[in-house]
Order: sequence, then C-alpha cells, then structure tokens
Amino acid sequence: MSNICIFEKGALNVGSFGSGVLKDWVTEPKVKRQNEQYEFEGVYRADGANAHLLLKGNEIECTADGRNKKQRFDIVRAVKVNAKHIQVYARHVGHRTKYLDLLPVVKIKGNGIDALTQWKNSLVGNHQFTV
Repeated sequence: MSNICIFEKGALNVGSFGSGVLKDWVTEPKVKRQNEQYEFEGVYRADGANAHLLLKGNEIECTADGRNKKQRFDIVRAVKVNAKHIQVYARHVGHRTKYLDLLPVVKIKGNGIDALTQWKNSLVGNHQFTV
C-alpha cells in the first residue's frame, strides 16, 4: 500500500502529506470494497509517531485499489484495544452525503453549477460545500 497520510478534520491541504505519514502499522491496513462502498481497517501502534491524530472525524488518505489512488476516508472509530494497539475503522468520504436531508420541495433546473448550487442551498442544516 502507498503512503497512508493523516489529515486533521477540515484540512484542505490536498496534494501534501497532511499532518504526517502513518508508518507504524502493526499489520498491513486493508481497504475493503463491499457493495460499491470502500471501508478502511487497520491496527496502529499506540506509541506510534502520529497515534494522537487517530481521532474520529480526522481523515486518512491512501490508495484504495489499483485504479483508485489517493482516496480519502473519514475515521469513524478508533479504539485503543490495549496498551500497544489502536484499531482504526474509516469510511470513504463519498458517504458524507448519504445522511443529508433536503427541504421537502426542491426543483432543480439549469446547468451543472446551477443544479449543485440549488442542491447546496436546499440542504437542511449548516453544511459547508464548495461548488
């Protein structure tokens, strides 16, 4: 697997190594693909260089498979199994829009930029997207 980088929540420094490279994996991390969904699992050393950054909400960037390079994953769970290991579970960032709610009546028309802007403005709650 290529370099696995960690990014703090909300970081937009694309094309860099983020907050650092995660090198202290106990076992080779796995990216599973089930029903067109990517999930990341790995066991990291609790005393590893960037173990303090393995928090829910932070992002991991790695290669998912031969065709999908530099994919981002949201850490959904990081459990300290014992004094030596942290079990890390992450979900592909494409799942972020899965739980968003739209206003009851939304009519979208126009070109792609207009449609995305209308979609963004119809979301319930305060969500930050760049169109």
